[in-house]
Amino acid sequence: MDKLRERYKSLIANMQKHIKMNDIEIDELCNSFKYKKIKKGQYLLQAGEVCRYQSFVLSGCLKLHHLNQEGKEHALHFLQPAWWAADLYSYFNSTTTNMNIKALADTEVLQIEKKTFDKMLDKHPIFERFFRVIYQNALCSQHKKTIDSISLSAKERYINFINHFPVIQSLVPQKDIATYLGMAPEYLSKLRKDLSRK
Repeated sequence: MDKLRERYKSLIANMQKHIKMNDIEIDELCNSFKYKKIKKGQYLLQAGEVCRYQSFVLSGCLKLHHLNQEGKEHALHFLQPAWWAADLYSYFNSTTTNMNIKALADTEVLQIEKKTFDKMLDKHPIFERFFRVIYQNALCSQHKKTIDSISLSAKERYINFINHFPVIQSLVPQKDIATYLGMAPEYLSKLRKDLSRK
């Protein structure tokens, strides 16, 4: 179990920021999640599938994106280590997703299947508290992003992105950053050049 805990130490540390777990609960956690490696360019989830797992990112970088009817891609989120990846609507309702989650670099995740997730929460209510906290945080973060997109200038949105994703920006193509920020790639390129001169 010690070797198993070593692989799961990032997940354990992330959860212990919000809840206190005893040894039995930590063992349950380690037995409930499965390790998966995704190579750069591979998909963790593709549109048309049912999202069967919530994934905790150990290393690498994932992009959550959507393709519109014209085939144009919109980057919705970039998922770095210690973040969670899933389409929760699909996960909780067993419906097909219209989202894609793609690896922008070789990525390692820990995954929990819906049936296992439900059993874990029923058996150990402390986990329910943890997931309530992270879902609340995700909702608040999405709300802030929506408000920022209509109230901040393009320059302010880009500076926020740099501050929020200091490592990811070197992994993410400029066109993806542009769609995430709601601007044309050409405008983002000009903005970056202007900022680099200062």
